[in-house]
This record gives sequence, C-alpha cells and structure tokens, in this order.
Amino acid sequence: FLYSLIWAMGGTVDEAGRKAFDMHLRELDARYPSQDTVFEYFVDPKKKAWVPWEEKLGQTYRPAPDTPFFKMVVPTVDTLRTRAVLETLVGS
Repeated sequence: FLYSLIWAMGGTVDEAGRKAFDMHLRELDARYPSQDTVFEYFVDPKKKAWVPWEEKLGQTYRPAPDTPFFKMVVPTVDTLRTRAVLETLVGS
C-alpha cells in the first residue's frame, strides 16, 4: 500500500514537492528507510523490504555497437522508476 501511495499521490510532484511529500509520509509512518527520500526505494517482494533503486542498476552500460544514438536509453534511477511504474500501470 505504501509504495502505491508514494506513486499515486506523489508521482507528479516536482523536486520541492517530493521533499515535502517525503516529510509528510515520514510523519505518518516510520517504516520508510531513513536515508534519501521515499522515492529512492521500491519494495522487493522476495526480501520483503525497501530496497534502493540503485541496486537494480547494472555496473556499466554499453549499448550495442550498431545502436543509433537516438535509440539509446541509458539506465538511470529515474528511467528505472518510470519504467517500473508504467509497467505496473499497463500490466494492470
């Protein structure tokens, strides 16, 4: 529920809004990790714990040599978060 709340209510806010939303959620519930904001974590069902998005990033990114520049999507925490939320919405 908490993960859904983060993205349903806070997914459209800007950086300042994220900080304010983060502070508000932490006042309501203390189960969030203490570092960073609540937007930096996802729930890992296997671990049953909050895990940083950075753990899903590979060590290096190397596109295929024949990939055109305009088709490259470099994996970042932001692209991972966006893809996860979109896949959840489309998969529903």
